[in-house]
Amino acid sequence: MTATKQKIIQTATLLYNAHGVASVRLQQIADSAELSIGNVAYHFKNKDAITLAVFHYLSNEAKEILKLFRKTPDLLDFDQQLKEWFYFQRHYAFYFTDNSPWPNQELLHPREQSFSRLVFQVQKRFDFHIKRGIVCANSSQPNYQAVAETIAMIITLWPSYRALQGRSVDNEREYKRDIWNQFVPYFTARGLTEYNELIQPLLAPSE
Repeated sequence: MTATKQKIIQTATLLYNAHGVASVRLQQIADSAELSIGNVAYHFKNKDAITLAVFHYLSNEAKEILKLFRKTPDLLDFDQQLKEWFYFQRHYAFYFTDNSPWPNQELLHPREQSFSRLVFQVQKRFDFHIKRGIVCANSSQPNYQAVAETIAMIITLWPSYRALQGRSVDNEREYKRDIWNQFVPYFTARGLTEYNELIQPLLAPSE
């Protein structure tokens, strides 16, 4: 991909984050990228083509994050994935917060698929850590589905919720802490020991 195409995609992403997809015009993208409208049209025939390119990039990035599953046999595995989700959400904020009509509703499908996959992965993590003896078996909710759905919702909606409260959405430690707090009640004594040794130091405020 040419440098100009990349510049157009990056510029469109920033504008979508600031104003929403539907509100951004092709001329705005050209002006912000410091390109002529003809130059932009040479690379992308219209705004929809730019939007599709943006979604191609973000969909591939989301898939790469979902691949960060059980790379290590301890709790650091999930913490690393949370870090990647945090920065993905900062880069593509509109993907999670923009509820305006989009030119192509098919673009919503990758978001729905990513959420379903995320819930599935969280459930599988509970299963894995139950077998490791660091998460309590739960007879009333053996697959932790409701908990997994809650965790997935926090992962994806945390920036929007914080913004509505007028609070910062730039704090990675607070983001991860709020998600890890959903796990803590289900740890065994061994689980709490591992959490305190591996994860808690990563959540402590830097001095």
